[in-house]
Amino acid sequence: MKITGSHQYTYRTFRRAYRETAGRVTPVILWIGGGLALGLVLLVIVVTGFSPAMLKPLALGVFCLALPELFALLTWNLQRKDAGQPARYELDDEGIRMSTATADTTFTWSGLHWVKVRRHTWLLRKGLGQVLVPRAAFSPEHQADIDAFLKTAPVKVKS
Repeated sequence: MKITGSHQYTYRTFRRAYRETAGRVTPVILWIGGGLALGLVLLVIVVTGFSPAMLKPLALGVFCLALPELFALLTWNLQRKDAGQPARYELDDEGIRMSTATADTTFTWSGLHWVKVRRHTWLLRKGLGQVLVPRAAFSPEHQADIDAFLKTAPVKVKS
């Protein structure tokens, strides 16, 4: 089995992939915290009237709501140079090879700790870092083939 694909990142596709690396809990906690802070501040403003002391909690609520988007935007700005060229991905029985404008990396399946199957990406865990493989790089048929292969691959698969 050898499956190849390529993907040109845009901010939209990068943001989707980046948000999946953060997990599901962190953005939800920030949204709930920011929403509660803003709701509480607005309630106090309506009941007691606006005072300058309300600016700090108001700014904190807005900051909590914007933090995940801010992280995605800052990371995109750092990686925009690499994302200017399409990335190529080659999967086979031995591992996965990723080629970008600045790097060419190969991971063997046995050298990975685990693979997480997400809606928009596959997250590969090697050591302390995670590597993203966007599902958009492959056709839907190839995506199904890769998912089926991962069930029998010599690597732990998490959903």
